[in-house]
Amino acid sequence: MTELPVAIGILIDTYKKVKALADKADNIELKNHILEMNEQLLNAKEAALELREENTNLKEENRKLKAVQDGELEFRNNAYYDKGGNIPYCPGCYASKNIKVPLVDMEREFINFGNKKCSVCKISYSIDN
Repeated sequence: MTELPVAIGILIDTYKKVKALADKADNIELKNHILEMNEQLLNAKEAALELREENTNLKEENRKLKAVQDGELEFRNNAYYDKGGNIPYCPGCYASKNIKVPLVDMEREFINFGNKKCSVCKISYSIDN
């Protein structure tokens, strides 16, 4: 993945050299081609950034799935648990921020959507004990 940014950097340097030469020449057609090349380079750079972000997200998702697969965590009763553990962790916080936040018993509320609540994201869950 590091080869792509290096290649784009080389292309940008080459573009700058060619543009400097074209600026000295009085050729409108050449200058138009240089502008088109600049736009294509910007599109390639944007695509590279998107690929890097997607790659990072996929690696994180893969790491989480491996953690569950390797038995570090298991998903049951609508929450994550340490293997063999009895403390439920917030599935939302684990999925989005990769943090294990224990769910706590909810106090009686007027509207109750579950029996456990996350102290970080404030979402309530119905957890079967």
